[in-house]
Amino acid sequence: MPEFETMFLSDTRANQPAAASADQKFYQVTDEGNIIERSDGATWANWGPSGSGSYRMIQTKVVSGGAVQDVDFDAAIDGDTDKIYVIDWYVVSGNNSVDADLTIQPNGVSSAQTSTHTSGAGGSNLLLANIANGNAAKYGHGTVKFWAETGRIRTCTMVGGSHGSSGDNDLFFGSGTWTDTSTNITNFNFHSANATGIGNGSTFSIYYVVN
Repeated sequence: MPEFETMFLSDTRANQPAAASADQKFYQVTDEGNIIERSDGATWANWGPSGSGSYRMIQTKVVSGGAVQDVDFDAAIDGDTDKIYVIDWYVVSGNNSVDADLTIQPNGVSSAQTSTHTSGAGGSNLLLANIANGNAAKYGHGTVKFWAETGRIRTCTMVGGSHGSSGDNDLFFGSGTWTDTSTNITNFNFHSANATGIGNGSTFSIYYVVN
């Protein structure tokens, strides 16, 4: 019987061997959210209990070199193919003197959108969080689940929080809609209400759901 170490391989996507040379072996893709694939001797296929679903990382962006107002995912995004996205975000405010309200903009668009939050915030955009607590070291974090397929009103759910140096904390639960039903989503933009609202160390990761 083969040893476990030879049946289970682990490395980056670039170093993954050809499926033909790894028949019946498992491979953990370390730079794509540690997903596991199995070779059938011809192709590598996602492996896991049927119908359980898993996440495959598309891209992670980390802000460095100075605060910004916008962060874009520039990897291959195709809402009609991927259907459902999960996005994790962590933002350190780059300007503690003003609010750093953070919104998500499919295809960089901010129109035909509404959102509602338990905090009472929201309105005519897809607001993720109002990063406004405290007077220094403001930061926030959260997760978005976005239904991206065309032919329907696109919807998302958000959960997150914002925090300040004074010990104040806000918790956000919300939902939003984008009523454009025909334009395929090929990009997501994260936008702050102020020009330097997204500071160094802010991190954004996007995944799609693998069925």
